[in-house]
Amino acid sequence: MIRDNVLFVGGLLINDYGGSSIKPYQPKGYYRHLNFPKREYEQHQDDRRFKRSVYMHWQRQFLHPMLKAMDAPSREECVAKRSKSNTPVAAMVLLNDPSFYEAAESFTKNILKTNHGDESHRIEDAFRRALSRAPSPQEKSILINLVKEVMKEFEGKEDAEINAWTAVSRVIFNYSEFNTRN
Repeated sequence: MIRDNVLFVGGLLINDYGGSSIKPYQPKGYYRHLNFPKREYEQHQDDRRFKRSVYMHWQRQFLHPMLKAMDAPSREECVAKRSKSNTPVAAMVLLNDPSFYEAAESFTKNILKTNHGDESHRIEDAFRRALSRAPSPQEKSILINLVKEVMKEFEGKEDAEINAWTAVSRVIFNYSEFNTRN
């Protein structure tokens, strides 16, 4: 659900039904312990990697690493209700997984394309789209400072604005209210 929500808000989710498993990004060597038969995981490079997570490929006892980081149950047990957890590993996945980064970048491009206002208006628009609420003055101030810091870091480079607003998108995607139900 978290991955699907991030892809949806980023404008990347492909909501097709059926078909074969998808292979989104997975760290190299994750299957090295499965030697019989030897397996090599090759992620899809096309749009299939943006299909819903229910189609995600996984080996019997090796959950996809993103699912494992989000405390998904293994297939060996039936779970009627998932436990809530908030681990540092899950936060790192939300910040650094290439799939989530790609979705944040796509979300950024949509915000920049449809909103030519100042930083304050863009942050309000991003909050409305992702969290269905307006940002508090403190949140707005922190994110405006983040934009300025990243712009300064990438000063003179071509994608400075994209990088700055992608950082803001990644922060929003990491909000607890964005990636939990309650």
